[in-house]
Amino acid sequence: MEERKKLAAQYTEYSRPPPGGGPSKASAIAKEIIAAKKSYCEQESTKSLAYCKPPSTMPTPPAAHRRLTPSTTLRSALPSLKGLPVPPKLPSLKGLPPKAPGLKVAHQ
Repeated sequence: MEERKKLAAQYTEYSRPPPGGGPSKASAIAKEIIAAKKSYCEQESTKSLAYCKPPSTMPTPPAAHRRLTPSTTLRSALPSLKGLPVPPKLPSLKGLPPKAPGLKVAHQ
């Protein structure tokens, strides 16, 4: 348990911006890695490496990692759903008893 607290404190230290402002340590490290890769790939001898070639298509993050806001719907977050018919609305559950006979509710 003590090690877990220590690791959580280290993670927090890297992910939070410093008190005086500026980027977090994690952000600064990520920027340094990007700059190093760019510098490396600008060299004539490394331009042909697969590591230095841009991806053929930009991968889209899974929908679970995208944040849906009032301006974005599930259909706009998942382009593969565009053009599919809209499913019918489910009936409202208002007015139904809280639990049907014979069913157990675990959170009472």
